[in-house]
Amino acid sequence: MLSGILLGIAWPATGSLTPLIFIGFVPLLFLEHEISLGKAKGGILSLSFLAFFVFNLISTWWIYCVDEDLITKLISIGTPVLLNPLFMAVAFKLFSNVKKKMGDKRGYWAFVLFWLGFEYLHLNWSISDPWLTLGNVFANRPSWIQWYEFTGILGGSFWILLINLFLFFVVREFSENKKIAPKQITWASLLIFIPLVFSIITYVNYTEEINPVNITVVQPNIDPYNLKFTGTASEQMDLFLSLAEEKTTEKTDYVLGPETALPYSIWVSRLKESPLHQALKEFNSTHPNTDLVLGASLGKIFHNKNEISATARKFRKTEKWYDHYNSAIQVDKTDSVQVYHKSKLVLGVETMPFPQLFRPFQELIFDLGGTTGSLGIQEGRTVFQSSKSEIKIAPVICWESVYGEFVGEFMQNGANLISVLTNDGWWDKSPGYIQHFHYSRLRAIECRRSVARSANTGISCFINQRGDVTQATDWWVPTAINETINANDKITFYVKYGDYIGRVAAAFSVLLLIWTFAKRFSTEKAN
Repeated sequence: MLSGILLGIAWPATGSLTPLIFIGFVPLLFLEHEISLGKAKGGILSLSFLAFFVFNLISTWWIYCVDEDLITKLISIGTPVLLNPLFMAVAFKLFSNVKKKMGDKRGYWAFVLFWLGFEYLHLNWSISDPWLTLGNVFANRPSWIQWYEFTGILGGSFWILLINLFLFFVVREFSENKKIAPKQITWASLLIFIPLVFSIITYVNYTEEINPVNITVVQPNIDPYNLKFTGTASEQMDLFLSLAEEKTTEKTDYVLGPETALPYSIWVSRLKESPLHQALKEFNSTHPNTDLVLGASLGKIFHNKNEISATARKFRKTEKWYDHYNSAIQVDKTDSVQVYHKSKLVLGVETMPFPQLFRPFQELIFDLGGTTGSLGIQEGRTVFQSSKSEIKIAPVICWESVYGEFVGEFMQNGANLISVLTNDGWWDKSPGYIQHFHYSRLRAIECRRSVARSANTGISCFINQRGDVTQATDWWVPTAINETINANDKITFYVKYGDYIGRVAAAFSVLLLIWTFAKRFSTEKAN
């Protein structure tokens, strides 16, 4: 329980006692050591599950604030507070098993490799929930992690795990021999201070190249439960455009709106015929130098069964199928509308896991976004090209901003700015919307891109390439902000190679498990 508490209160916006993350695993590692020696009793799986349950509960309790019926609340909180601890406990149990069979040296390396392998898996499979990836804990400490441009958040996880290990060795030595372990203290000190000093020096000396882009960000603040998907779309559009008008000048390159600023599903093929699109075009005629980027609920009709996706649904009385999307659009002075469909969906709210397997049950998805049933996605990352310059903006939608390698794909496709379009009003005034806001700072550092963040409500802001925040808006306040930020074309090491730390750890984890199994099999055969 002590491990769970230390990890939980280290998390941004819960306790924000960030340094405690470096000792969070020490009590649990010490308990595992005592059990392995027969000095303590208990099952590693169940006890580590307790630790990680407490960790998840403290850091993500706010999911319960979803203003729905009790069943929806329980399902919404089930993944982070029940499944996540189970996955973490399995990784810890595997480490304990390997240590028992292969000895301490390989065993403690297994602790690092299995945890990183689990985090990498949790970033990429159908029940993905990387909210508590350890490296996220520094999201509100940008001066500590400027080296994320080389490693991404898994580099932060690696850092945390190593320091916890060496501090555990210090505790173990003192407990067993009543001696200080100078070697382990030295290693722990070097591991803490070398990355910190490097990061602070980088932070102080980092200078953005001047490539100005003027952006107006709108925060409409429309209640997602009582108005957003039940109110009049035209009134919401009028509010959005009136707020945009307050801060838009002839120098404004972009007006940015939040996720589902167009709240009701519009067929992609008929988007230009929509009155909402016409309203945007009228605004654009008054501000011809300004492109509008905002969220939209869109739909697509499939006439050929061979073209349908795993999430497509059939019209009842015709041989046609359709998909719904949580999308972003760009409307500008040209005749075209640029479209991107959100591709990292929220489990249990926007998608069912393993869609082919659970396709008959996809209509059970709860209505927390205006459309029921699993949403469709697109395979590639679309960037929006400015109508008047070489600027390309990444339309990152809500949950997608938690995925570093995924966001990096926009940069690989030419994006030199990041826009985050989100609606953080689901969780009331809780740590949830604050944590989500901080995670956008990680993407700024990893990609070395300026970020413009538009939240329906929550925190709208601008973030520079070091992760510093300017003009952060208040909760539940309709407003608009304007700032000139710098675009950047350079590709960081992390954007180029992605989550290579996770891939390496996952590969070695598999090899280590095979090696352990083979050794166990050969030992049993010899006996």
